[in-house]
Amino acid sequence: MKKLLIISISIMIILALASSVMAKAVKLDLLPFVSAAEGSGKVVLNNPSGAVNFIVQVNIKGAQANHPYVVWIYAASGGDFSEFPEYLDSGWYNLGELLTNKKGNGSFHINIALPETGLLSGIEVALNEVSPETSRQYSSEVGEIEIK
Repeated sequence: MKKLLIISISIMIILALASSVMAKAVKLDLLPFVSAAEGSGKVVLNNPSGAVNFIVQVNIKGAQANHPYVVWIYAASGGDFSEFPEYLDSGWYNLGELLTNKKGNGSFHINIALPETGLLSGIEVALNEVSPETSRQYSSEVGEIEIK
């Protein structure tokens, strides 16, 4: 009986540790923001443990062929993106560029080491040509993720 109790407790500890280490990905739809934009995609936000604790992955299909898009991120609360250029104190940060291929498909991936942990809420990702406010072509659903 004592041996069974020790095994049961050990299993519970292992499961608790495994669940706290495992990252939980959040998937958001990326949809045209203006009627002229074609195609759609997905945004995947992930929070692995370690120095890189936030990953943004953007995939788009059927957009304008051979076209560069700026990838922007906004978080209503939590998250320090000050290492990236901000658009006119708007809270929108330029993460980089996504270039579509001849079929209008493209992907973007970035690893970020956020200095703070906690809930990142009101997260939105946008793709556009100039600024996130004036020429947004695609916009994700709004989501949230816990940063460990």
